[in-house]
Amino acid sequence: RFNSNIVGFDDYYLSLRPRIGDECGGQAENNIPHESSKGRMVNCRNIWFREFWSQHHKCTFSVNASNGVTHCTGEENLVDYEQEGLVPFVVDAVYAMAHGVHNVIEEECVNNLGTSHYLCETLIPAPDGPRLLQHIRNVTFIGRQNTEIKFNSDGDAYGFYNIYQYQRNIEGRFDYTLIGTWREELSLDINMTRWATGVGEFHIPRSMCSDNCPMGHIRNFVEPCCWSCVACREDSYVYNDTCKNCNPGYAPNSTMTGCVKLTAEVIPWTSPWALVPLIFASIGILSTLFTTVVFIRFNRTPVIMASGRELCYVLLVGILSCYGMSFVILSKPTIWNCTYLRIGLGLCLSICYSAILTKTNRISRIFNQGTKKIKRLSYTSPKSQVVIAIGITAVQLIGAIVWLMIEPPDTTEIHPYPLSAVLTCRVSTFSLMMSLVYNMFLILMCTLYAFKTRKIPEDFNEAKYIGFTMYSTCIVWLAFVPIYFGTNNDYKVCATDREST
Repeated sequence: RFNSNIVGFDDYYLSLRPRIGDECGGQAENNIPHESSKGRMVNCRNIWFREFWSQHHKCTFSVNASNGVTHCTGEENLVDYEQEGLVPFVVDAVYAMAHGVHNVIEEECVNNLGTSHYLCETLIPAPDGPRLLQHIRNVTFIGRQNTEIKFNSDGDAYGFYNIYQYQRNIEGRFDYTLIGTWREELSLDINMTRWATGVGEFHIPRSMCSDNCPMGHIRNFVEPCCWSCVACREDSYVYNDTCKNCNPGYAPNSTMTGCVKLTAEVIPWTSPWALVPLIFASIGILSTLFTTVVFIRFNRTPVIMASGRELCYVLLVGILSCYGMSFVILSKPTIWNCTYLRIGLGLCLSICYSAILTKTNRISRIFNQGTKKIKRLSYTSPKSQVVIAIGITAVQLIGAIVWLMIEPPDTTEIHPYPLSAVLTCRVSTFSLMMSLVYNMFLILMCTLYAFKTRKIPEDFNEAKYIGFTMYSTCIVWLAFVPIYFGTNNDYKVCATDREST
């Protein structure tokens, strides 16, 4: 309707009058001038025009109409007429057909047969339907609304739409104002729009009852345009209004639209979880070195020699190794560090317990069996004791080497809880337990011999201190096992617990 009326169509349409008699002379190709009304035409071309005229004016053209029925005279005037918006499309459709027929004639008659431009014999009585349809789909011309008329591969015309907004004009009256068009794509001048609060983009009112959800939230629809926002879990991202979990070792990106790989964590030595054990380990190393220096300084004194000097040196080596393992446990996992850890974790404990076991076994054999035999007991010399301790330790060393061959050391990432990635040595819980079983056996044997030698003479009361130490060790190990294997893989607790033990 707006700026789409065909100029001259209203005058033409209002000049048409229906056929009353035989004014058309039996032909339906052309309209003829009205005999009594100048400037008017008798509509001979449209056979349904009489029916329209009859219905519109509520009259009849029948000569046998009953009384009371109005007869159509053809002089009635059309009132409340308004040109429909579809008229330009009808005209364009007729022109599309005409262009198609014209091109068929041009191709067949003019180009192929060399005739002038008329319907030649090969096209009579009418062009072939599929051929005409193909030419119609290929036509391109400017239509009555100054738009390009053409068809797509499916035979549909490309859409063209004017976009209007009903707004108040400068005269204070309301009217439709053109603000955009659609010609295969949208062209909208948003600054032409007028709203209650002003003109342009910044005054566009909200057309929904809910704001957009913040980042990391999805919409829970209550109505088509109304929703409530639901937050996704911290390890999830938003995808098509649904929350999707990131794979282990991944975390949502900054926009919560995807996942990124997490950097594997290690315990920094500045962390309290590492700093406190390392301080105690350093103090222990210094104390052990100081004790070793004292032993070396007074190596041949009766007190040092009576305490089992050789086994004491073995025990000091084991204690120093245990403190040194603290730095291996809390260092960044590598293949070499994991190798040292797998061997040293059990070996350094075995060195300590082998020395204690050998010493308590020697004391037990001397006082529980020596009174019954005159012959001196075998394997009680210092060298024998060192060899026994080394042999006991060798069992652990061989087991660790076999373990390394069966399950080579390597690093891996674990994910004890969401949004976490921890770099650690790859070792199964079963393998770790098996590496500590031998040391548990040594602890039990040391405790047994310490208990058996609890009543020896006061001059040999070293056994009592060993007994107290082994009782304490059993308590510590009883606490270590559930803490280490029951902390849900909390690597900080596990590392600190393992280092403290």
